[in-house]
Amino acid sequence: MKRILAILLAALLLCCVFVACDQEADKPEDKTTASTTKAPETEEPTTEEPTTEEITTDDGLPDMTDVYIDVWDVDDATHNAQKIDANHKGIGVCVTVPEGGYLYESTVQAPSYSDSIGNLTVKVFAWNTDFDTTVAAEPIYSQEFVDFADNSELVCEFEEGQIPAGKYLILVCDAVDEGGSGVGLWMGKPYKSANAPEEITKYGIESWINGKQNKKSIAKFSLTITEPEA
Repeated sequence: MKRILAILLAALLLCCVFVACDQEADKPEDKTTASTTKAPETEEPTTEEPTTEEITTDDGLPDMTDVYIDVWDVDDATHNAQKIDANHKGIGVCVTVPEGGYLYESTVQAPSYSDSIGNLTVKVFAWNTDFDTTVAAEPIYSQEFVDFADNSELVCEFEEGQIPAGKYLILVCDAVDEGGSGVGLWMGKPYKSANAPEEITKYGIESWINGKQNKKSIAKFSLTITEPEA
């Protein structure tokens, strides 16, 4: 009898176990979902270049100005072309550049007598005592104009400071002409003291023709001098 009761008790316990397992299986799965909290978007910082006030400093250098000079009397209509041949010492002008300034440009009017054949050379010499001593030295500047068109302007532009303060002779010389008609310069009348612009006196303009100073005729040079403002 006790054996039967034990069997029944074991069967009852087994049934309880099965029931419990079925209930556990039917229980919904507990899913834990990790919540992700999105960090709030932050605006990238705006990087602006700092604005600095422009500061200008005085470099201690003087302001410069250009002075343009026609060395002949532009109100006098008298003019003529004067030839320069191989034996001619040349036609030129003397100019005195003031302290702190420099010669910037030289221009002279030159005919080649209609055939546009022939050469002329423009030279700049530092003045020394007299004409012959001056031209015996090496020129500071030299430029040859080859087969230039009739009535051309022979333009020489100098580097800054190349021809500084001092007295100089700008000479057109060394003529070469294979066309036969010749080459030369246009000449005008010098200013008279009564009507001369102050620049003529200030810059010591002088006419030199074939090795001698000439007060009756002057080549049609135009000069630009760069100098400190007054």
